[in-house]
Amino acid sequence: MQLARRWPILVFLPAILLAVAPPSLAEESANPAQPRAEASGDAVDTLRADHYSLSSGRDRITTSGKFSTGVASDFQLTLGGEFSDGLAQQNGFTVDVKNVLRENSTLRFTAWNTFDTKDGGNDWISSINYIQPLKRWESGGLSLNLGVHRWQFPSVLSGGTDYIADSGLIWNQQTGPIGFTLDANVKTLAGAQTRNGAGGQIYYFRGTTAHPLRRTGKLNLALVHGPSFTYANRFYGCRGARVFRYEAGLSLNYGRFSVDTLFRPQLALQGRIPEHNFWSAGISYVLW
Repeated sequence: MQLARRWPILVFLPAILLAVAPPSLAEESANPAQPRAEASGDAVDTLRADHYSLSSGRDRITTSGKFSTGVASDFQLTLGGEFSDGLAQQNGFTVDVKNVLRENSTLRFTAWNTFDTKDGGNDWISSINYIQPLKRWESGGLSLNLGVHRWQFPSVLSGGTDYIADSGLIWNQQTGPIGFTLDANVKTLAGAQTRNGAGGQIYYFRGTTAHPLRRTGKLNLALVHGPSFTYANRFYGCRGARVFRYEAGLSLNYGRFSVDTLFRPQLALQGRIPEHNFWSAGISYVLW
């Protein structure tokens, strides 16, 4: 799985994360739909990064599960590539175990797949992440995210079966009528079918805000938007600034159901990376 090893390196885009305009995806302030797990910037951009609450809670262990399904324009990687001949049908299943090690911590198990409706290709990710609040201030809080991911991408170039070490910090701004989330994430290639790129990293930065549009009873409608930026350091042989994206979409929650739409143009920062408009639409249901 060698993503554009020959692509030329262009100028690094400085401080793109600082361009994030406030507010962002705050579950507590706007109750926007449970963002979708970024399959890859993780390395696959399909689902938004989750917001993690820092509010105090009971120390007993609790579990919750959620299933999501939908369609997307293609199978898109955080490095900038897209791999799909037809529409991508995508599914996800997430189980959260709360307070498993420390109060307010979350142990998250995730399974996700994307199915090419034209050629029948099926790519998937499974992951385990541990999310621990580190510090809470009056304005918001900081959380640590650590995990291990398994990527199985037969549709990507020569295919790949990889193990990824996941780490990152999440800042959640909770004060005011609108909150926002900043996510700084590093993916390290821990193991692959070949040694090419092993030990390399993806640096992924994202800012998200949710603007409440309507709140009545169990119904919550929000506009969710924000920028993201990817930088590679020897990841699959890729180096330098890769892509800048700005996503926007609507998130509708009603009880256990949520419906999400997303539109995300991509600006290529290196040659041979496609510039295109990614879109997705899906529905989620909290099982328990």
